[in-house]
Amino acid sequence: SNFYYIITLLSLITTVTCSEEKMISRKLRNSVVVIGSGAAGLASAIEASNAGSMVYLLEKMSNVGGNSAKASSGINGCLTSVQRTRNVNDTVALFKADTMRTAAGRALEPLVDKLTLESADAIEFLISLGLPLTDLIQLGGHSSKRTHRLSTHAPIGFSLVKLLHSHAAQRDNIQILTSTTVTSLLWEQIGTERRITGITYRSDGADEDTTLPAEAVVLASGGSAFDQSEDGLMSEFAPHVRGMATSSGSQADGSGIKLAREVGVDLINMDKVQVHPTGFVDPQNPSQMSKILAPEALRGSGGILVNRQGQRFANELGSRGYLSQSIFNHSSAHSVFLESGRLQITAYMILNTEAVEAFGPSAIAFYVKRGLVKEFSNLDSLCADLGLPRDELLNTLQKYVASAESGTTDEFGKSVYPTSAFLSDNKLYVAEITPVVHYTLGGVMIDSSASAQWKDSNGDSQTFAGLFAAGESTGGVHGSDRLAGNSLLECIVFGRTAGRNAALVEKRDSNNAKEDL
Repeated sequence: SNFYYIITLLSLITTVTCSEEKMISRKLRNSVVVIGSGAAGLASAIEASNAGSMVYLLEKMSNVGGNSAKASSGINGCLTSVQRTRNVNDTVALFKADTMRTAAGRALEPLVDKLTLESADAIEFLISLGLPLTDLIQLGGHSSKRTHRLSTHAPIGFSLVKLLHSHAAQRDNIQILTSTTVTSLLWEQIGTERRITGITYRSDGADEDTTLPAEAVVLASGGSAFDQSEDGLMSEFAPHVRGMATSSGSQADGSGIKLAREVGVDLINMDKVQVHPTGFVDPQNPSQMSKILAPEALRGSGGILVNRQGQRFANELGSRGYLSQSIFNHSSAHSVFLESGRLQITAYMILNTEAVEAFGPSAIAFYVKRGLVKEFSNLDSLCADLGLPRDELLNTLQKYVASAESGTTDEFGKSVYPTSAFLSDNKLYVAEITPVVHYTLGGVMIDSSASAQWKDSNGDSQTFAGLFAAGESTGGVHGSDRLAGNSLLECIVFGRTAGRNAALVEKRDSNNAKEDL
């Protein structure tokens, strides 16, 4: 095998050499395998590397990043330097209350405590690495402005992954292998304790598996939203959303969750799936299953939703679950079925120039170029193109402007109006949207040290020694529904924790750790 000689790097990202980081000790602490190269996996690899471990980061796709690279709305943080600079009033207790309320009784409180308490540290960690998180926005479900975005308003995910990858790729004690699939977790039982001993993997094109011994393994392989097969996790645990479009890529196949399940790890909240209300319907390919997400921040910046009758039907800043159900209840079917055969229900999102400025004109220009957003010079041209009733839509906009200008709570309970300038002779931007499976909320059961849990013969939870998990492959952090901006935060908080604790697992046999790249 050429495993020890090849490092496959993401072609779009240039590796920067840093001589100081090349000067690592040959006496490596232990061997850590990280499965998955999204935000959680990269954060974990960096922390384990910082602690002196030899880290093998394995990614089954040809490029690093996973779904993290597609994240768009931002990352939450409470009591951050950015909030202080903007004089934003916020507390950890308030952040926790928002998260627990959204979770509807299904989150594990110790995990939420950790998520919220360490959120500021996560933001400062990213800023220290060079991510310009200087913009703040208040998204649906939040009691304060705490979702951090890039100063450029560009989608955060790609920039965050690119930055973390560039730091990881510089290090002699991190080896990154793409197009490499982990086929099993290796473990042993000593008395009543279960402990990880390594993994087997197969690189694309290889004829057989290769064994890689390790003291610790971090599962950071993402969720299962794309696992649509008849015997897949979605069919088993969440059949009600099977066949729906998803914002996830094909890598979100639940493979890491399945690996953990095979070795007896406990799963939690597998029936809980978050449906995001707004995925873009691409006019060129309306039936495709994988959609680009229309970010929460589009509505946070002032976008409104209307059905084909030109009527609003919901508070656009309401929770994701509420908005998704409102679209299903009040909108109409698209003329094209999804590839899965499932009916696709769609609505329209309308933004004015004020909302576009708040969201980021360059990001909107990207969506316009992709054909996902249409730009119209006035209301008449919009209605003519989309077949919407002009008088009804004009009435809808006039009612909205009146509520916004008077600051009153409207018929849908909306009392915060990011923008009000919906005038018939002004430029308008429109996207057709549909609810999409966005995030699988269940997964591997962990504790606040990011250690995977299994149940013994008495039904008591035990720690699986050396096995850690972080990100969407875990369950219990978000409960029944996830607060916008908490996914990247979860990846950084629990990814860093998993990496630090994986590095603390003692080396059992010096022959097990490969100290030469």
